[in-house]
Amino acid sequence: MSTTPSHTFLTRTRYFLYRTFPHGWRGLWWQPITPCELRLSLRRLFHGSDHPLTLFFTLLQPYPWYFRVPKDQLTPKELEKMSQAVMTRQDGIFQLRCIPLFRMRDTPLCSIYRIYEYMCANIHDQVQYETEYFYYHGDDPRWAMENVPDPKDENEERYAFVASIVEALVASFNWRLSLGLQRDRSHRSFAEMDTNPPQRVCAPDWATAVPPLPVSLVIFGTTQRRKTPFEARNIIGAINGHMYTV
Repeated sequence: MSTTPSHTFLTRTRYFLYRTFPHGWRGLWWQPITPCELRLSLRRLFHGSDHPLTLFFTLLQPYPWYFRVPKDQLTPKELEKMSQAVMTRQDGIFQLRCIPLFRMRDTPLCSIYRIYEYMCANIHDQVQYETEYFYYHGDDPRWAMENVPDPKDENEERYAFVASIVEALVASFNWRLSLGLQRDRSHRSFAEMDTNPPQRVCAPDWATAVPPLPVSLVIFGTTQRRKTPFEARNIIGAINGHMYTV
């Protein structure tokens, strides 16, 4: 029986589609076939956000390209009992950290202010996740610690808290580098570091210049003192141990 050209074309097309999408057409629409992975991003948001379409269209809004720190920031004492409100404000953040378009448009200051909200609201697991997210942006010069811009926050307590977070991040990043964990997710052995020590991370000048608070800021009602950048600025009760994870 002879094979017509059209029959041969259809057979080859079916074979190509089968080899490319072995799980069938049902999964075809979300396959990450573009650098931005828009379809996979939308799928992620539907699984991890209360408002997936709103978040998705926010990601597609081109202006301003880099996200800005929200202006309606609360003080540390206001955030202390608002853990649920903070997580509502950061809707979908678990999935957003994995979405390429969000990672491209996110900024170091936005990440630092998220850490600020998490620390003040006593959401320590998010401090860990956000610290790791920040650390593994090492391939982008914008995310170098010395390049973090000055937020020039008008609230004295919040400004001191943010500056302390920057210095705490620097200390935790240098700790990771001392273990051989690189910001590009590679790993160096201790023998390699003995011959070629890792370059230490430095805090920006503006952060080191922020003075201590004139009156102690006590959060969570604790007076326990720890040798941290927070205590150095008269901020009592802030815990930065969740920044030290591997």
